[in-house]
Amino acid sequence: MGKKLSQRKKLWILLILSLVVLNTTAFPKEKDNFKLGFSAELSGGLRYMNVGDLNTFLESFDNYLTDYIRYYDGGKIGTINNYGYEFEGELRLDINSKMSIGIGIGYLSRNNKSDFQTVSFFPEPPRFSLNDFILESEVKTIPLKAGIYLTLPVHPRANLVLGGGLDYFFSDVYLLIDRRLENLGEVILQSYRYNEYKVNSDFFGYHGSIGLEYNLWKNMFLVLEIQGKYAKSKNLKGSREYYYYWLDYGTDTGTLYIVNTGAINFGYGTDSPALIVSPTRPSSDDFGGTREFILDFSGVSVTLGIRLRLF
Repeated sequence: MGKKLSQRKKLWILLILSLVVLNTTAFPKEKDNFKLGFSAELSGGLRYMNVGDLNTFLESFDNYLTDYIRYYDGGKIGTINNYGYEFEGELRLDINSKMSIGIGIGYLSRNNKSDFQTVSFFPEPPRFSLNDFILESEVKTIPLKAGIYLTLPVHPRANLVLGGGLDYFFSDVYLLIDRRLENLGEVILQSYRYNEYKVNSDFFGYHGSIGLEYNLWKNMFLVLEIQGKYAKSKNLKGSREYYYYWLDYGTDTGTLYIVNTGAINFGYGTDSPALIVSPTRPSSDDFGGTREFILDFSGVSVTLGIRLRLF
């Protein structure tokens, strides 16, 4: 992983140096008559992102419950939607008419709430009970970005803009698995079992973009941009709060891991997929495979925005 990361850094450094060299060689005489200027851009649009292991777990848990149903099932455990909206603001410093550098901030959030019901039979005393699994999941991030841009005129009022740079993500993941039990329509145990996860990670990523800007008025541009991002983290830290009636309850802290089986009893045995929060890495032999939970904001976005030249 470290080797791959260093290779990516080298590629981005080469890209930025190439833009700088192209700028200085292609436009060497502009220094005499160009004045530094600032501009601000606000944009928003549709974004596809990978999400990562939160969806992997939710899909596996839905399959696990479906396999154990014998009498009735209703509903489905939903996953985080890969598609959604994102918003971004950026300030840019124009070094010359073709080259600028920028810093910006964005916001991205996805969530889902779903309900899965099953019926179980308890032999003593003989009765059927309704098991209601309520799941709430959310991922969100506030990314900071720094980039360099090359502007190429393609029309008297239109420019092609190429860009690339670094991002830093402040990210949170939330998951609640709340199992409620009813007996003959009467609630006998609310929140019979629940597991609540709150973890976060701060990490670097990279972006590249290509855009088309159109000069609406003297200092106002309409900007259409396609942007790709690589943003993946394994080191998520936080807590898992758990409760099993009065028999077992507490809080675990540490790093979030995803395991195949044998970790947490959700009411049908310990062969379900599970998420573990632990200060040390759990043994793969005990859980049929263990790895760090992956959060993945990598993806592609299409945005529309307004850029104003301030001075």
